[in-house]
Amino acid sequence: MKYIIQSAHVNFLYGSGVSRPYLVTLGNIEEYLTKLEKDESLSDDVYYVVRASLYKAYCDGVISPNYIFPRSDTNFLTTQTAYSDFFHIWNEIINKRSSLLLEKQVNLFTTNIDLLVEDTLSNSGLELNDGFRGTLNPTFSESNFQISLSKSSMQYHKAAEIPVFNLIKIHGSVNWKAESNTIYSDKYLCGDIKNQLSKIPVSVSTFASTHKK
Repeated sequence: MKYIIQSAHVNFLYGSGVSRPYLVTLGNIEEYLTKLEKDESLSDDVYYVVRASLYKAYCDGVISPNYIFPRSDTNFLTTQTAYSDFFHIWNEIINKRSSLLLEKQVNLFTTNIDLLVEDTLSNSGLELNDGFRGTLNPTFSESNFQISLSKSSMQYHKAAEIPVFNLIKIHGSVNWKAESNTIYSDKYLCGDIKNQLSKIPVSVSTFASTHKK
C-alpha cells in the first residue's frame, strides 16, 4: 500500500450512499421518471402532477436539506463525522508522500450534488479545490484543478506542498448555476428553491403525493 500511494494518483469515486443517513438516496425515482415518459395512457394533467411529485420528493430529500445544515441533528452529525474521519486519514497519508513526481493531491469524483464535502472540509482546516475561484462571484474552470498549494516557513522560507482534495462533481451541484456559458457558485440557490417550493399550496402537494403513490 505504501508503494502504491507513493507512486500513483489517488482517486475515489463515490455515490449517494456515503451521504446517508442525513440524505436519502435516489431510490427508484429515475426508473419512475423513465416509465412515466413512456406511459401514453395518462392524461396531461395526471402526467404533469406525477412528474412534479417525483421532482418534489427529490428536492425534499436531497436539495432542500443543503440550505442550512442542522448542527444538532444526529443523522447530520453521523454523516459529517464519517466524512471528516475519511478526510483527516487521507490528509495524513498523502502528506507523508515523499515522491517529487506526484503532487500531494486526492481526487474525489462523485455523482452527488450535495454540499457535505464542501461543508466538512471548510470546517476542518483542510484544503479543498472544487474548481471555483473568486470571492463574491466564484466561477468554475477546469484549469483550476491544475493548481497546487504550498506554504513557507517563517524563518527559513522553505516551501512545503500542502495536501489538497480536488472535488469533481460529475452531475453538478445544488449551488451551481449557469449564465452565459459560465458556471457560478451561488450559496443562496438552495434557499431560493426552498422558498419557491413553500409557495405550493398544501392541497396541491397532497394531491400530488396521492397520485405518486
